Amino acid sequence: MKIRKKIMIMSVYGASVIVVVMSIARLSLTPSSLNNDSNSMSFDYIIVS
Repeated sequence: MKIRKKIMIMSVYGASVIVVVMSIARLSLTPSSLNNDSNSMSFDYIIVS
């Protein structure tokens, strides 16, 4: 039961990480297409790296 609960927590954590990465990618893609802001681009690159 403990191992199963740990796997559940890890899978939920992985899903949340994927959602955060997708939202960051979406936020970094939309402003660059609307207005070419070099400051926001570099800021997003720092967050990713």
